[in-house]
Amino acid sequence: MTENKIYSPWAFTENESQKQQSNIAALKELQEKHNIKNKWAYDKMSEQDKASVDVVYGEAGGGYAHSLYEIYKNTPQLSTKELALICDGGNLCFGHSSLGSTIKIYTD
Repeated sequence: MTENKIYSPWAFTENESQKQQSNIAALKELQEKHNIKNKWAYDKMSEQDKASVDVVYGEAGGGYAHSLYEIYKNTPQLSTKELALICDGGNLCFGHSSLGSTIKIYTD
């Protein structure tokens, strides 16, 4: 859980720059609290090091105006919105949706 509010989407809304900054702060807070790795880096780790990782995510394709991400590990039980923020590098300007462990990040 993050102390900073996560906005999804925030583009073309009132106070959008403050919402963007809140998302960036929320991502930083999540990164400080949890050991987060993308699947590519996680797969290269030793089994011992993998045990200390809290969240693992990876790119899973995409299509017109969206990118897809898969959540492989979510030990702290972060919310879908928090996981989406991680996958999108602190942005979420156009929003997100999810289906199971797959998160769709809207890019346009």
